Amino acid sequence: MRILGIPTVADRVAQTAVKLLLEPKIDPLFHPNSYGYRPGRSAHDAIAIVRRRSWDYDWVVEFDIKGLFDNIDHDLLMRALKKHCEIPWILLFLNWRLVFL
Repeated sequence: MRILGIPTVADRVAQTAVKLLLEPKIDPLFHPNSYGYRPGRSAHDAIAIVRRRSWDYDWVVEFDIKGLFDNIDHDLLMRALKKHCEIPWILLFLNWRLVFL
């Protein structure tokens, strides 16, 4: 038994395998202005874009996703994953992870 929320080595290996398989297929679907948890993008990149654009625009749009993953509809998320992933073990792994998080 272990405390939930503390990943084991096996968890990290499985998460990395899923990331390596899904990321190349799913990442291009995201909006170009999306910076959160994207490969090759950081919070510093996002700040640089905001700083540069603040000279071009007189308005700001802010979207705070704090708690988003705590409140996301599990069935809706799984439907979206099934649309972009047909690998059964990945869907099973992600479904199990979502149920127990």
